[in-house]
Amino acid sequence: MGWKIGLIAVLVAGSAMAQEVSEGERAGLVQATASFYPTFMLNRGVTNNYIGGYLNIRFHDKYSFRGDIYRYLSNQTDASYVNDHTFVQCGFLRHFPMKRFDPFIGGTIGLSAIQTNDHSQMRYQPTTDIMAGMQFMVFHYFYFYVEAHYIHMQDPWRTTQLDQLMATGGLGFQLPVKRVIQKIKN
Repeated sequence: MGWKIGLIAVLVAGSAMAQEVSEGERAGLVQATASFYPTFMLNRGVTNNYIGGYLNIRFHDKYSFRGDIYRYLSNQTDASYVNDHTFVQCGFLRHFPMKRFDPFIGGTIGLSAIQTNDHSQMRYQPTTDIMAGMQFMVFHYFYFYVEAHYIHMQDPWRTTQLDQLMATGGLGFQLPVKRVIQKIKN
């Protein structure tokens, strides 16, 4: 109950402090998160837990470059298929800013190191990711976000896919680099 009151207080305070984000203000933001990512393996019926995060560089109000890293923690079901899994990805996002809301879509490619319960050796596989989400700018230095991913990867030992659906949300931190540089110059 206490965390709900705290979240409401942050939202109300953020709404009171934050101004409408104007044209050109998102360019130059460097955004970072760390989060818990529950995933569902489509061809296995297994739910896995990952921890990860991203670094997103907004080089334009409507475009950004993003790098992600994810690390397998455990599974939530009795039947486990993955024993060890780490993957890194990078790619571009297209943003559709509307005042303080910022919906986005994007795609990334990357490399995955995976070991399953059936095999003891680690294999490296390419991955692709299609994502969609929404950010809500609360203040100059933080934002709330929610996002969903479809991650495609080939099983290294079988002809099946290891496709996963991944979702997360939370509080992200950002540094308005362009604004900081302007303050230093003045």
